[in-house]
Amino acid sequence: QKVHHRIRKPSIAAELETNPSRPALTPRTFQAVASSMDRVRAALAEVARIEEIKEAAVKKLTQKNAELEAETLLKEEAICAAISPLEGVVAEFESRQGLQEASTEVRPVVKDPVDLEALISSAEAEVEEKWAAALDIALKNKEAAESELNQAQSKMWWAEVKLAEAVNAPVAGGVDPTLWLPDEMLSHILIFVPFGMLIDGRCALVCKRWARLCAEKGPVMQRRRNERWRAYEAETAQPTVVTDLVSILEDLTVGPDGTIYGGIQHAVHAWSPKDGHHIGGSEHTRAQGIVATVMVSRDSKVYTGLSQGEVQEWQATGEKGRVFTGCDACVTHLGISYDPPRIYAATAEEFRVWSLEDGECLYSYNTQVTAIQVTRGGCVFIASHAELSYWRDDPAPSFAKVGEGALFEAAVLALSSDDTVYYAHNQNPYVRESTVHAFTSEGVRVCGSTYTGNVTTCACDSVGRICLGFASTVVFDYEDEPRSFWLELHSDAKSGMQLLWKVHLRRVVLGLVAFGLHDRLYLAVKKSHQNWDRRTPQLLRM
Repeated sequence: QKVHHRIRKPSIAAELETNPSRPALTPRTFQAVASSMDRVRAALAEVARIEEIKEAAVKKLTQKNAELEAETLLKEEAICAAISPLEGVVAEFESRQGLQEASTEVRPVVKDPVDLEALISSAEAEVEEKWAAALDIALKNKEAAESELNQAQSKMWWAEVKLAEAVNAPVAGGVDPTLWLPDEMLSHILIFVPFGMLIDGRCALVCKRWARLCAEKGPVMQRRRNERWRAYEAETAQPTVVTDLVSILEDLTVGPDGTIYGGIQHAVHAWSPKDGHHIGGSEHTRAQGIVATVMVSRDSKVYTGLSQGEVQEWQATGEKGRVFTGCDACVTHLGISYDPPRIYAATAEEFRVWSLEDGECLYSYNTQVTAIQVTRGGCVFIASHAELSYWRDDPAPSFAKVGEGALFEAAVLALSSDDTVYYAHNQNPYVRESTVHAFTSEGVRVCGSTYTGNVTTCACDSVGRICLGFASTVVFDYEDEPRSFWLELHSDAKSGMQLLWKVHLRRVVLGLVAFGLHDRLYLAVKKSHQNWDRRTPQLLRM
């Protein structure tokens, strides 16, 4: 505890804030650590040994006292047993003495009372002698235990003095004392560094070890994510409002640089991942169609599915690009792959594939589609009311059934960083149960679980964990919103999709979720507790 207190006493955040431009940083926080860890370990071992000696002495003294009490009890019982027949002899003597006085012919049977008193005095003297001997032994044992205890306390004090000297000793040779700390202890200390210093790279400039610990998937960022989810689960923190929306978001996605994109009526809007301010919206003037879905490629091109059955391409600069046509209904889902280069689009009754290079339509299938998800290898998972299909065109286009469909409700699909596809659906809208399955990129089922509640949306973070959005009841067009919503964060498929955190959303009607930069979760809601009376849609961030 004293080592921990001395390590945490200086403020790393204050040092970094006062001089943030230093290319290399020697934290003075850890200069209190000893130049030789062997001395510290020896002092701690000596303290532990003294504690054991102290405990053994106290235990020995307690045992001796218990033995003395047991011996005393046995002696008292022996005295009582010795006196009991003497009392009978005395009673008989008194009786015969009375008879002798009444009749001179009767002779006394018992001995002279003087002999009886001598016997009693001898027994009492023997008991007192043994009691005095036992008491003397107990006192000697007590003195020995107290002496051992005093020696242990003296050694403990001396060990603490040595430990204090080792802690306060200066660091020799310009050695960085943080190198003596294990990664677990240094990670625990870096947890208290302001989050802004972790994400802007200032901590990564200290050394390679700090850069590794403070990386996006490093232990420090993982603990910061867990602390954030723990606060939301305990309701000590609430999602913050990024912006108010003029209408409900039709789709929500995140670009490679963390920019948040969403389709609102006839435009695609974008928000900054740092402070959430509105970057701008691109109006669809070509056909005046409503944006039903949005997708962002790895080169920051934006593709939008329109209500008139077209897919519009937008350059990263905001200029219009190609138009992919041929669909007869509103394009509700989009997907993209780079090997092979393809654009995938789905309507309520059609699945179409275009070449990303020349825009030519390659395949078209008439099938009911509720959701699609494209892996990085170009394999497409197609969910319908009848089944979950697996489609690929290498070496030839083919369909394969890998799961059951969602008979009454639309299914949701999500892709993790390790190319695992999660498929969530609800078979019966009147039963509050949903099934979530995990598949590899080749269509092989890994695991599956059943959860209480109706899954309405899902998304995966950068480390493969899946976030599921639940509703207490199913929403139909003619019914009001569900009574309650909540989020559950589960581990990846390799860990069995175990529940990690559960966050109840108070007075929030959940729509869509998506993970942004540094695994910040964005929520598109129809209304929230901040605007419950106005019922204005909002974009929230956790």
